[in-house]
Amino acid sequence: MTSHVLLSCLWSIAGLIVGYVLGRAGRIPLPETPVPDTTTQPHDTPTTRGARTRQRRHDSIAGVALVVLAIASVTVTAVHISGQQHLLDRQQAAVTCQNAYNTAVVEAQDELHKAAALEREGQRKLLAASFAPERTKASVNAAYRAYLDVLAQADRQRGDNPLPPLPRC
Repeated sequence: MTSHVLLSCLWSIAGLIVGYVLGRAGRIPLPETPVPDTTTQPHDTPTTRGARTRQRRHDSIAGVALVVLAIASVTVTAVHISGQQHLLDRQQAAVTCQNAYNTAVVEAQDELHKAAALEREGQRKLLAASFAPERTKASVNAAYRAYLDVLAQADRQRGDNPLPPLPRC
């Protein structure tokens, strides 16, 4: 945040300097109107002096307005960046939370996949024993018992590794 405020201040100062230089370079000198009074010198006529005073007053007002605008610009930028930093912090916390959830889901799915593979292997053995040409009632009953044991083991594995609940990130 500090680097953004510093950069904003530098740009504001650079704009102030450029504006001042361009304002000085673009100034058109006021024409001097001679006054017929011979007691004063032509350069010190009241008309010329008044015009110069008005010009200085306008320059002063413009300068003050420019400084006020520069300060307001820096202030608004600092407040905006502060708000943005708060949003970035919240977003980073949400990303961290979501990453932790995704990791937990992947680990649970791996275990569920292993349970499903174990169950499929038990089904293959049961089907092979059921349709084997040398099958007997005892061998089929043993295959069913083995399959039920595999199902119980897969159910335990699924129960030990449920999908995590959705986070409130």
